[in-house]
Amino acid sequence: MDAPAVVRITITVSPHHVNRSFRIEAESPAYYRSSQVPLNGEAAARKHTIVYRGLPEGRYAIRAELWGIADLLAVARQQAVVRGADEPFLPDCDQGACAQDNPDAPR
Repeated sequence: MDAPAVVRITITVSPHHVNRSFRIEAESPAYYRSSQVPLNGEAAARKHTIVYRGLPEGRYAIRAELWGIADLLAVARQQAVVRGADEPFLPDCDQGACAQDNPDAPR
């Protein structure tokens, strides 16, 4: 297995007064990582980037959940492949745009 990778996942959430948080999960058969990010309703930023450092190579299921005060509002899913250092990162997206690079984004 090659060195771990740095993976950036960017999601876009339209600001709305009911939005309270989103959760991102990256899961492979051998690895799991998740992040929960609070949102401030209509005052929240539109774009958010999560940076996962140290992901081992493999095929990942990426899941994003948007939460309101007590309810799950939306779910998005994508597949991504993390390859070794001598191979390019090739996202395997089944819907929408894939991760974008934003080094200034929160982790």
